[in-house]
Amino acid sequence: MPVLSQFASRQFWLGDYNYAALINPFRKDAEIPFFAPDENLPVALALLLGLQHALAMVGGIISPPILLGGSSGAALSASDQQYLISACLIVCAMGTCLQVSRIRIGKGFYLGTGVLNVTGTSFAFVSVGLTYINNEFKTDGTGLCQLASDGSKLPCPKVYGALLGTASVVSVLAIAMAFLPPRRLKKMFPPLITGSLLLLIGITLVTSGINNWAGGAGSCKTDLTMLCPSNAAPHGEYWGSAPLIGLGFSVFISIILLDLLGPPLVKNCSVFLGLLIGIIISAGCGYFDGSTIRDAPSGTFIWTTTFPLSVRGDLVLPFIAAYFVIISETIGNISGYACALFLFLMGVISKFGAIFVAMPASVLGGMTVFLFGSVAVAGVRILAYVTWSRRARFIATASLSLGFAAVVVPGWFSNFFTYAGPNESLSGFLNAITLIVEESYLICMIIAIPLNLLIPYGSDDILDNDVALLPTTFGPSPTGGEASTPPASLKKEA
Repeated sequence: MPVLSQFASRQFWLGDYNYAALINPFRKDAEIPFFAPDENLPVALALLLGLQHALAMVGGIISPPILLGGSSGAALSASDQQYLISACLIVCAMGTCLQVSRIRIGKGFYLGTGVLNVTGTSFAFVSVGLTYINNEFKTDGTGLCQLASDGSKLPCPKVYGALLGTASVVSVLAIAMAFLPPRRLKKMFPPLITGSLLLLIGITLVTSGINNWAGGAGSCKTDLTMLCPSNAAPHGEYWGSAPLIGLGFSVFISIILLDLLGPPLVKNCSVFLGLLIGIIISAGCGYFDGSTIRDAPSGTFIWTTTFPLSVRGDLVLPFIAAYFVIISETIGNISGYACALFLFLMGVISKFGAIFVAMPASVLGGMTVFLFGSVAVAGVRILAYVTWSRRARFIATASLSLGFAAVVVPGWFSNFFTYAGPNESLSGFLNAITLIVEESYLICMIIAIPLNLLIPYGSDDILDNDVALLPTTFGPSPTGGEASTPPASLKKEA
């Protein structure tokens, strides 16, 4: 804790950090120092690194609410979508403050990790959520959601409330599992399973990303006589047309160039900066809906909008499985608090979230294709640390085969159950099983975990502690957070 005299010192505000190494792209030989968890940072550096963490996280945080609440999902109103983005930013800021702290709550238990990490939204619920939401838009009117006369989606806050309500109830399982010893969790979710799940999550979500890149998942995708996003849009284009593909490409190539040519500070924020470039280009070309930003309130908070909560039985099992996925992929201080501050400000300032609602779907698609690709690559990287014994190859083959099948033929299991009776509980249970089987990473996990626990190790398996307790993530997380490094023994192998 600094004393009063330190507030006037250069060391307190600026320190002796080499700031040029962060912003100069030509200083390739500059060494970036490592800071210990409890080390005091100069105020300017803490704010700078906090802003860097926040910008690196923004793309990953805003993607799930846009996909679930936008035309790909529940087709919520622009104001509701803006609220979802703001709420995610605010809650992630609060979660980050909690995680970088370490509060003892009993013997051997703590609230928070005490290391630098940034809490973000999870992609594990996105694909299963989108599948459930779109299944509720039924032409016969029996679902939670309704279609307009032209076949387009009408706003459906009920289905989003079902997601929130079911996830809140099922989250009790995740809280209970937090009290399990880390050794048991790591045994249940070794790198073989974690890497496979991340690989399938990334591959599955690229589908929604590329749909948005081409113009969105609305009626214009299936009715090629309609313009995207609608015939009434200020600058509509046909789905898959060159202008829309070009908008997405402007984001995609900007991310690549910024990461190749930018200084360290820019590299770490390349996804957000690439998205920003795409927003600027789309605004300059007349694709941007400025009324959404003008109509947004100046400020918001997490209780300003509500949804009709409900618990849907056919979502319980898929969400339990999704929580297991989140636990398996969980991946750390003053810069963390600064990051939380910036995320909080981005959230309460409503017009910041409104910018992402107003941008064309192609701009979002250009970013999310890259982002979801990085999720898949993170899975491949984790799998690189697996000792590919006969046992590991068998588990991977058994689980990934059906996972890949669900990716290439999404509805292959849809006609397995033929029950059409009045028992809603049975119908919901059968729908839940179908949803799990047709969701690539969920069916992969359902197969991989039991096999991993039941199949004995062979003579070609490495059984030392380094491998048995290998952390489930290495390097930057798919959403921009920090992660651990492999043990020394595995560094030599790699």
